[in-house]
Amino acid sequence: MISRRAFTLLTAATALVPALARAQAYPTHPINFVVPFPAGNVTDVLARRIAHGLSTRLGQTITVDNRAGAAGIIGTRFVAAAKPDGYTMLYGSSGPIASHPSMYKDLPYAPLESFAPVNGLTSSPLVLVTAASQPYTSVHELVEHLKNHPGEVTFGSPGNGTGAHLAAELFQVNTGTRMTHVPYKDSAGLYSDLFAGRIDVLFDFIAVMRPNLDAGKVRALAVTREQRASSLPSVPTLKESGYDVVFNTWSSLLMPAGTPADIVQKMSDAVRDTMASAEIVKYLEENDSISNAELGPQELRAFIVSEIEMYQHLVKKAGISAN
Repeated sequence: MISRRAFTLLTAATALVPALARAQAYPTHPINFVVPFPAGNVTDVLARRIAHGLSTRLGQTITVDNRAGAAGIIGTRFVAAAKPDGYTMLYGSSGPIASHPSMYKDLPYAPLESFAPVNGLTSSPLVLVTAASQPYTSVHELVEHLKNHPGEVTFGSPGNGTGAHLAAELFQVNTGTRMTHVPYKDSAGLYSDLFAGRIDVLFDFIAVMRPNLDAGKVRALAVTREQRASSLPSVPTLKESGYDVVFNTWSSLLMPAGTPADIVQKMSDAVRDTMASAEIVKYLEENDSISNAELGPQELRAFIVSEIEMYQHLVKKAGISAN
């Protein structure tokens, strides 16, 4: 007669068989990778490189699906409502996942309840720039002007709750200054007004601003990371300039809540492998970004919790809202 312990172990092992078989077979058809931002921007470029690497490793097509709008909310909501079968995943970034819960009252998803964290992707600093025609040649000059003329200087962003917006809010909180926010619906209008001097300053990705710096359209005042950016070695950090401002945007891969854990883990393993590839490592180095691939499902969940709390504090202290 089989013992109770042996029966329990046999039952548990039997229960694992379907999950193991499912994970081994997955994926059996193409996967939809939703990027909640426009095609062609720096986020989309990275997402497509990652999609290519995942396709190679998983043996299935990973299709990038750009569903832009409402500062990333539209595409993020789409994935939250998708079937949790491993065939829809999200390029989840710091705005829609971490800051928007504090910024938007009626957010149509709950980051910690609507998604299954899969793996971290990247972390990227921003650079503070001003049009070349503006008089500020250093961040010290800018801060002095802001303190003498509160509210007169404008800063642009591609929308409420975006990295550009919240980096500027953190800058104001920690320097005791006040600027006027001008949110844009599209990057074309934002950059056109920046270059023409119709808005005064902007926080943006180094990779986006570098060609404009080289062309003399803008002037870099500081970067938001702990150390200087390798591609902008002469530009100081805000921290070394005496301002306690360190700010990084980040990205991750998420699936709808309820996606089987074995599928989540298989995708997480594939992401880590992809992020360690020579192509991705080189791309990140060239664009002053670092890999967050060490954040697996559990680590990523804990990271998101901490980021949501950080943004709650910032939004409250800055007294801002998107509604």
